[in-house]
This record gives sequence, C-alpha cells and structure tokens, in this order.
Amino acid sequence: MPDRHEDVSYVGSMFSGFDSYECEYQQFQWDVHLLIKGTLNAGIRFLDGDAKTELAKIEEWMKKPASDEYQEHLVDEHVDVLANE
Repeated sequence: MPDRHEDVSYVGSMFSGFDSYECEYQQFQWDVHLLIKGTLNAGIRFLDGDAKTELAKIEEWMKKPASDEYQEHLVDEHVDVLANE
C-alpha cells in the first residue's frame, strides 16, 4: 500500500507550476475582449440601421423636385452617408 505522504507530495508536485493569478489574468483578458467586441458589434448594428434610415430619407427627398442647389446638397449628403456606412 502506498505511503500517504507520497500521495500528498505527488499532488503538490502536480500543482507546483500552476499560477492561479495567470489563469485569472487570462480570464480577465478574455472577458474584456468579449466586452469590447460585443460593444463594437452592437454599435455597428445600431449605426447600420441609422444609416439605412438616413439613406431612405435622403433618397425620398431626392425624388422630389427641388432647386439645383438643394438637389446638389442632397446628393452630397447621400454620398457622405454611403461613405460612412
């Protein structure tokens, strides 16, 4: 029958290279990564919806008769929204 003291020293040697702080740090880094990525994705979806709404409004106004100067302004706005989409 193995000595109980030998069992304890074997278990202790298994964890001698284990750094709990490193594990916690890695988990924290992963949590921050997910938080930032999730926020970014939510922002992109929100802004994409805003851009589509804004484009629809501009395109509606572009179809209506307007002065050349105002029509040019609407085209410029349309291009700006498309460029930032």
